[in-house]
Amino acid sequence: MSPPGTNVASSVESYSAHSGLHLGVISHGGHLLGDPVTSLLPEFARLTLTGEGVQRFHGTALVPIDGVDFLPYMRVLLKQDVESGHRIARRVAVITDGDKGSAEKTARSRIHDLNALITATGTTDLARVFHNEFTLEPEILRAGP
Repeated sequence: MSPPGTNVASSVESYSAHSGLHLGVISHGGHLLGDPVTSLLPEFARLTLTGEGVQRFHGTALVPIDGVDFLPYMRVLLKQDVESGHRIARRVAVITDGDKGSAEKTARSRIHDLNALITATGTTDLARVFHNEFTLEPEILRAGP
């Protein structure tokens, strides 16, 4: 789990460094219109990554989820097939808001539940939850130019 207050640029670096990442699950929590996170992440990657990191990022499927109900998706992606032992996802990164303030308790619960699922499915080497302290907009402002 990323430390609270991690800025967007370092989250993108950590996200891409989660080696072999092939699937990213991203939430904008309904705070922005459209799919700005999906649109902004490639630019953040371009600004913060080099060489192999950029290539790895571009080879990643970004799956925007309108909201924060990641658990059903994570269950499907991380479930191991009983016969083959394979999973749908090779690696999964969840990027979500920390929602410090009024929604903080809900955010902490969401992050805890995701990490509990990752642990319960034995996929701590395959899946990781990244979060900021507030929401995307304040984190961009805090990161500065």
